[in-house]
Amino acid sequence: MKEIEENGIKIIGDDVITKKSNAFYNKDRANERTLNVQLIKLLASKNLIKYGSIGLDLLSATGIRGIRLFLESGVFNDFILNDIKTSKVIEHNLKINNLNLKVESKDARKLIIGKFDYIDIDPFGSPLSYLSAAILNSKLGTILGITATDTAALYGSAPKAAIRKYFAQTLKTSYYNEEGLRILLYNIERIANIYNFSVEPICYLVEKHYLRVYVRLTKYRRKEIGYIYQCINCPNRSFEECKKCDVCGGEMKRIGPLWLETTINKDITRNLSNYLVSENYPYSTYFLKEQNEIAIPWYFTTDEIAKYEKKPEKKLTLYLKFGNPTPLNPKGFKTTLSFKEILSLTNSG
Repeated sequence: MKEIEENGIKIIGDDVITKKSNAFYNKDRANERTLNVQLIKLLASKNLIKYGSIGLDLLSATGIRGIRLFLESGVFNDFILNDIKTSKVIEHNLKINNLNLKVESKDARKLIIGKFDYIDIDPFGSPLSYLSAAILNSKLGTILGITATDTAALYGSAPKAAIRKYFAQTLKTSYYNEEGLRILLYNIERIANIYNFSVEPICYLVEKHYLRVYVRLTKYRRKEIGYIYQCINCPNRSFEECKKCDVCGGEMKRIGPLWLETTINKDITRNLSNYLVSENYPYSTYFLKEQNEIAIPWYFTTDEIAKYEKKPEKKLTLYLKFGNPTPLNPKGFKTTLSFKEILSLTNSG
């Protein structure tokens, strides 16, 4: 293991995954952890999490996330760090930072120790096997930070794994990451419902090979969950159940179940993006786009439209006349228009 420093905090950990790795430290997630701290501070200012809260990191690894949240946010009175494999490393990292936080060394799928205001779930692979334990440690209003790294299943590259892990039919689409985001949110809602909760999405971050969502537990309310239908030959997609595409005549494939409501809290994402812009932070452009997203469960891309039309690719600005950009793809835009309407508007005159 190496000595590592992140934002003034010193720890030990393995920054490369090997068979001998003990406590993995992912240096590529440092900015995302900083974002996590700023989000918690913002939620506290909006009274969505109270000052003096107690946090729980179910899968702590080196403990860096929990340590940073405790030290930097100013929100937590206590933070419990759990990892069945790395508790000794966490204890060491707490000691060198002069912290007296509680460390657990238990199976995160079975850890039931109290009611927390914030719980973090950041595993290798799917988070679903840990969600029941997380919710049993939660209460009304608890904030959950949840990461999924098995993006092949969520993004349509491994459809059998998607059915097995996420109880959903997937398809490799141009909007694969939004598809994965909404399948993940559906599954969080599904498990929350078992315990008479629902979830309210706050914001999300999709980057490289991980997908991160923040949600707040609320009283159970029936949410909009359903399917979408995608043509396998052209960019046409629909909410309506259909077998044949009304644009090119191709086969329409069903995707879902997935979350059909908004994926963000616009007030939070607006304030977050304003802060990030003022600080010239790396995710500032991302959250500027996220706050303006339209609650449609897909986006179109300029290159997929050009490929279908067999014409040169048009600039994104042309399509932004009737839509908004998405942070999920630099060539992507969201619109309430159908594909047929898009073609008609962009080719008229």
